[in-house]
Amino acid sequence: MRALVSTPPVHPDGLGARELNVVIAVRSEVKRYGLERIVRSVSSVRWLEMHDCPLDLAGTLDRPFDILVVSFDEVVDADAWATVDAMRGRGAKVLYLLDEFGDDDIARLDDLRDCGFLYVNDLDVDTVRGALVQLRNGQTPLPARLAQGLLAQARGSGQAGPDPSPAKLTPREREVLALLVEGLSNKQIARRLVISEHGVKRLVSNILAKLNAPNRTQAVARALREGL
Repeated sequence: MRALVSTPPVHPDGLGARELNVVIAVRSEVKRYGLERIVRSVSSVRWLEMHDCPLDLAGTLDRPFDILVVSFDEVVDADAWATVDAMRGRGAKVLYLLDEFGDDDIARLDDLRDCGFLYVNDLDVDTVRGALVQLRNGQTPLPARLAQGLLAQARGSGQAGPDPSPAKLTPREREVLALLVEGLSNKQIARRLVISEHGVKRLVSNILAKLNAPNRTQAVARALREGL
């Protein structure tokens, strides 16, 4: 149970001061080393530690960290889940990597707090950077197709229903909402729409207020539910 690599990333990208401590615990070497290369490019990461199994984390980390990256398909038994939950209990947030995702997998997600999700096929510098920043800011990175699955499950159980009145969004707010559904960060939306990040924050605040949503994830869920 040893760390395979422990080294700070390089190549600053202007995202901000280095403040995130990240641990990757992924069995697949292809995923693990590909993800290492990507995370190294994120300037806000202070240090990165690599393990080849979530179970290797138990009793091996002598310093606190902020984000744990694991493959959802590899956290399949009670011991692995318990280890991940223990890391969450120590204050770490979890980014799950997904290959595919079915109804049985959705049923395992009884608590989405302090978690985020990315499909392996969507992994690149921008999506990983955006997910890390969203987790750091208390948000839930959630691919649109996963959000649709969660929404369908909620509908089937009677936990979700139409809101009493349709939201009246401006054309620009609808543009921003569509990009939120794609999982883009404020900085990425600003670049896509060629506006300031401050302007994006104002538009997102307007969207949350109009949709009566406490956060971006709930706003995306309502957008998908109502076809906004």
